[in-house]
Amino acid sequence: MSITGELCTRIVRSGFADLGEPAKAAARRLVLDGIAIAVAGTEEEAIGILAAHTRERGGKPEATAIACGFKTDAVSAAALNGAAMH
Repeated sequence: MSITGELCTRIVRSGFADLGEPAKAAARRLVLDGIAIAVAGTEEEAIGILAAHTRERGGKPEATAIACGFKTDAVSAAALNGAAMH
């Protein structure tokens, strides 16, 4: 097996409990930072336009459009939230 294959296998077999406290703390910080960036991003005009379009299209309310006040399908929420984080 290649080095890349071995690394991927190890990653797949790893769980949260296998991580050290520094890695867990860094992951928490990065997730919170991403959410904060997404919230700030919703102030941008382009994100407002995209959010309005996404809401108008509808979709099964299964995922939150961060700081937009609605839920939509997971793919649309991921696209909107990702754009806001960008």
